[in-house]
Amino acid sequence: MLARQCAHIVHSGPLLEVVDAAITPLIQSIDPRWFAPPDWRGPHACHGPPEQVVSWLLAYNAVNFSYFRDDGRRYWTVIDGDPVGDDDEALAVMARFARLVEAGDLRDPDALKRVAPDDLDALLAPAPDAASLPMMRERAAGLRELGQAYERLGGPLQLLALSHGNAGRLVDTLVGELPSWEDTRRFGAEVLAFRKRAQLCVAMICACLERRSPAPTEGIGSLTVFSDYRLPQILRGSGVIRLGDDLAATIEAGQPIPEGSDEEIALRAATIHGGELMRQALTPQRPGITALEVDHALWRTAVEREAELPPFHRTRTTAY
Repeated sequence: MLARQCAHIVHSGPLLEVVDAAITPLIQSIDPRWFAPPDWRGPHACHGPPEQVVSWLLAYNAVNFSYFRDDGRRYWTVIDGDPVGDDDEALAVMARFARLVEAGDLRDPDALKRVAPDDLDALLAPAPDAASLPMMRERAAGLRELGQAYERLGGPLQLLALSHGNAGRLVDTLVGELPSWEDTRRFGAEVLAFRKRAQLCVAMICACLERRSPAPTEGIGSLTVFSDYRLPQILRGSGVIRLGDDLAATIEAGQPIPEGSDEEIALRAATIHGGELMRQALTPQRPGITALEVDHALWRTAVEREAELPPFHRTRTTAY
């Protein structure tokens, strides 16, 4: 449904286009290792029992948005002498939260409900010469909302149980129980349910629980690529997304693109459409490949090639 809506928006709009002929060269340029299910169980992940792992992933995704800094500085941290997040800012938050969950923090509903912006700023203190994260007020509100959901439902596994093992249903559940995770955009008569954070959280839960119960494995192939600001950057840099002159000039100048504007929606729609075209092109050689694997390949490639890519679009939002 979402992929069809996005294709329609791309084909009917004047702001940009998706160049089908650029799909195959992009696929051929990507390291084949990255076309694999993403694995978030690295050395800085939470490796406890399912309740801890789900607590970690819910808390992380409650604050998982808008990492870029207006002054160009990056966010990273140091854990046991190891710099974390220096090539991807989100990894620093994941690592901090993993240690906090293992220590018993970020799981208690009462404690989560009391989180203030200053508390979170202290918990996520950056390394020397790194920047503090923006939007601390919104991130703290997301954790308080999570605490309220735990209090209402009984805890993280009880929230997970509402999906009855279905990935799409868990996306709906997360958005229903955590309203700040809602991520829809209106474009004319279309209502586009991008739901980037909820989809990512579901994918991470499946991977980190190794697709064993209580992971919501049914229907995992129905998820799309995660429409953020990294994926359109690599799709544009590879020629899959071709921007109109005005939109290109706005992004090149580092000017903000308002949340919910036609420009932002077109960029996100082109990301979904381009990702689906890639999945279809890869299917003959990789039967059963999912959008999650395409997303991982694009994201990893964007990180590796950042220095040679055009700028990403700048939209301040809790959606991504």
